[in-house]
Amino acid sequence: MYITRQHRVPTVSRLGIVLVFAAIGVLACADSNPAASQPEDGVVDDSPDGMVPLELADFDSVIAASTPYALVKFYLSLCAACAHIAPTADSLAAAYEGALHFFKVNVDDDDDLWKRYDVATVPAFLLFHHGEVIARQSFTTIPDDAYDILAAMLEAALAGEYDDPDDTTSPPAAVVELDVDNFSSLILEADGVAAVYFYLPACPACLVMTDSVEFLAQRFAGRALVGRIHASENLSISQQFDIRQVPAIVFFRNGSEYARYASGPIATVDELAILIDQGLDAMEQGSDGLP
Repeated sequence: MYITRQHRVPTVSRLGIVLVFAAIGVLACADSNPAASQPEDGVVDDSPDGMVPLELADFDSVIAASTPYALVKFYLSLCAACAHIAPTADSLAAAYEGALHFFKVNVDDDDDLWKRYDVATVPAFLLFHHGEVIARQSFTTIPDDAYDILAAMLEAALAGEYDDPDDTTSPPAAVVELDVDNFSSLILEADGVAAVYFYLPACPACLVMTDSVEFLAQRFAGRALVGRIHASENLSISQQFDIRQVPAIVFFRNGSEYARYASGPIATVDELAILIDQGLDAMEQGSDGLP
C-alpha cells in the first residue's frame, strides 16, 4: 500500500484507554476491504505483470492444482501500490518461470477470501505449497529492494526451508518477540544496535507500521536486532521508556536509547533505516558518545 506523507494514520495515545480505541479499530475494519492507497492520476492495477488473473470462483480449485508452488498477488483495482509493483511481479514471474505458478486475484468485491487468508494490506503476495500458505509478504510502501524481498521468499521455499508442516502461515520471523522476561538480556544488557517496536495488535497505525518493521528486520539481519513488544501486556517496559502512544520505535546502542520514532506520519523503511545506520556508524567509529 502506497502511503504519502500527506496522509496521516491515526495513532493510539494514552495506554490507559488504548484498548477502547483498539476495539473501535477492530469494528471499523470488520466491514472494510484491506487497506489500500488512493489512486494517483487514475493509476489502476490493470497492466500485465506476468501473473495470470484468477477468478474468485476458481481460486480453491486452481490453487490446489497448481503444485508444488504458487505465488498469488492479492490486489485492489484502485490501489496505486498494486500497480506500481507490477513490473517487479513481471520480472519475478519471468525469472522463476517453470519453477512456480504465478497468479493474481482482485479482491474488490470479495469479503471472504482476504479475511480467510488474513490479508490486512495490499498488495500482498501469498506463497502456496500444495494448496497451503507457507509464506507471505505484504507491502505498505514499495521499497527499492521489493524484488529481492520476494525472491528471497521464493528461494527459501525452493530450498525447502518452509517444509515444516506445523508452520504453514509465514516464513521464519526476522522480528524478535520481546517481553518483560527477555527485554533486559536482549536489549538493555546487550552490545550492538537494536530497534524496539512498541505496538498494539488492533491499532490501525500499528497494522500499517508492521510491514515496515518486518522490512527493517530483513534489511539489517545479522547487523542489528529488530524486535517488537506488546505495549499493554508489557506495561512496565512501556512506562520505563515513557511510551504514551503507539506505534513507537525506540533505538538502542549498547543498551542505551539514542533515538525514537513516536508520532507523525508513518515512517518509511528508509527513514527508519537511517536511524539504525546512525547507531551502526557510531559502533564502527568506536564512538563513546551516542549518535
